[in-house]
Amino acid sequence: MTPNYLCLFAILCAGFAFSTVNPPMALDLTLGVLCEVLQQWDEVSAGVPVLLEWLLGEKDLSDLETVNTVEDDYLFEKGEANFWAEKLVYIRLLAKHLEELLKRAHFSTMLDPKLLHLSQTANERSESIQSLFNDLPPTPQFLKTSEYNKLLIHKERISSCMDILNVLQNKE
Repeated sequence: MTPNYLCLFAILCAGFAFSTVNPPMALDLTLGVLCEVLQQWDEVSAGVPVLLEWLLGEKDLSDLETVNTVEDDYLFEKGEANFWAEKLVYIRLLAKHLEELLKRAHFSTMLDPKLLHLSQTANERSESIQSLFNDLPPTPQFLKTSEYNKLLIHKERISSCMDILNVLQNKE
């Protein structure tokens, strides 16, 4: 689905009359409706690993050159000025809705191989991110590079994913 269809879908499913909403609100509504549908259809155990994969992202950061090409796609095309804010909004909203879904839903994750794989991947990426941070030269905050910002985004993705995986492990 394209972002425009997602906006319309979220608005209609959430019971709102047709109106214009800003992209973060549309994304918030869409993720909320998605989590509600997963719960209503009793597909939480199938949906949580997929949403965690979305949260974790697909990129492997094995070296700094990879960081320079990370995620050039935009959910809503607004130009370079909003690149980092948009990524952080997406990560935070997805994590928020996942946490709410896990609080409301009752399901078993006992040794789910997909969740174990996601946990291992998150741990590996966390170590990789930390080593990339250690390789960056120390500079004042106002001189941070785009690579630094991209690493921060990936760090937030990974830490949010690991926090949710920890909640799942403690729930058992």
